[in-house]
This record gives sequence, C-alpha cells and structure tokens, in this order.
Amino acid sequence: MIRVLLIAIFFIGPLTFGIPASEQYQGDDLKIFERLQKTLTGHGEASFSTLSRLGDKTVAIELMVSLDGNAQLSAEILQRPNEYWRWAQPGINDKPQGGSYRLKILSLNHAPSKPENWLQLQMAIHLPFLKMNVERDFEVTTRKDSSQVHTIKATAPLSNDSQLRQADILIKSFSAPDRPQAIWMYVKATISVRSRVLYEALPERLIASETKDRIEQVMRNYQKEENRIKTLLADSFILENRKKSQKSRQTNR
Repeated sequence: MIRVLLIAIFFIGPLTFGIPASEQYQGDDLKIFERLQKTLTGHGEASFSTLSRLGDKTVAIELMVSLDGNAQLSAEILQRPNEYWRWAQPGINDKPQGGSYRLKILSLNHAPSKPENWLQLQMAIHLPFLKMNVERDFEVTTRKDSSQVHTIKATAPLSNDSQLRQADILIKSFSAPDRPQAIWMYVKATISVRSRVLYEALPERLIASETKDRIEQVMRNYQKEENRIKTLLADSFILENRKKSQKSRQTNR
C-alpha cells in the first residue's frame, strides 16, 4: 500500500501533465478549470478573491488559489474533514503584520451528536460596535472522480435561529497544468446572515483584509501537512524494505 501511494504521488501527476483540459474534465468541472487556467497560469503560488453582495443579507466569496503540492496527496488529505482543524489552525487568527483578525475562527471539530461527516464551526466576531459568537454545524461530503478532480461540499442548512442563517461552500482541487507538482483550488462560499446590522457591518474591504492573508497561512499549513505525510511515507517505505531485507537474509542462511 505504501509503495502504491508513493508511486501515485511522484509519477501519476507527471503522467497526466500536458493532457488537454477538454479530454480530462466535463461540465461544470471544465468550466471551473478554464476559469482557473485564465486566472492562475503563470502566477506560481498565488491567490485571488472576489466578493459579491447578492441581496437578502447574502454574500458570495470566490477564491482561486495556486500552490505547490501534489494532487494525489491532496486527495488523501482533503478526504479527512475531521483532521482539517489539526493542520489548518496554526496561526489562522494571527495577522502577518501583528495583531489578530476581527473575525476569529475558534474551532472546527466534529459536531456533537451528529454523524462523523458533520463539523461544528465556532467563530467570534469582534467589531468596534458589534461582538458575538457564532456556532454552526456543517455537513461535509468529499468526492474524487476518475478525472482527478477532488470535490468538497460543506452545507449549513437553513436556520432562522442562528446568526449564520445558511451557508454553502464548494471546493474543487485540480492538478495545475503548467506545473506537475502544483495544485489549483477553486472555492466558492455563499453565506446568508440573519442580522441586517451584521450584513451592513461587514464591508467588502474588511472581508477582503480578513481573507487574503489568512488563505495564504492555510496554504502554508497545508504544505507542512503534505511534507509531514511524505516524510512518514518515506520512513515507512524504508522501514518496510529493511524488514524485507532482514527476512530475506534470514531465509537464505
């Protein structure tokens, strides 16, 4: 199993490098990939974000991210939602220039009394004239299809009892066509809040400033998690080969 995963990590990505997108993806996946290609090609590691107000106290945030990484290993990491918080949280509330964000992510753990694919998000909002804590449960589903697209969907169903009235998050991960060991990610979050005061108190500039540097921190944390797993796999591979070699020498005596 370890040998198979190592082969997948280091060879399958390069083998698919250069295949036209129209031969790899279909439907919405192809449309999203073409948008990523137009935005991210030639940028190396980068992130781009846009925010739209849709009315009815609803905002949509779109992110396009390019980072060094391995698509095969990305699938292994992203299909384990209950481990997201462990590797994603270091430094997630700390601004690079010092201080902390006004929108603080406190935890993202298994939702009590829910199936294992439900996560509970706890946040704190600290604005000069508005302070509140928000707790919301999300159902998370993951899927990897034969075209090497990894899809994550997180949904907080409609609830008029919560300040976060409803949320739908879509994440798609692709192999970057311009760099064999790189990943392109597309994220779209559609969020509805209950309070008009909260909706109006979150201007586009604030949301942008609370998003970009934090995304880059999560990207760095993700890369550390990839490197950690690669080291574990390599160590396990070496240990497995040593055991086989010792067994072979004992058999030949």
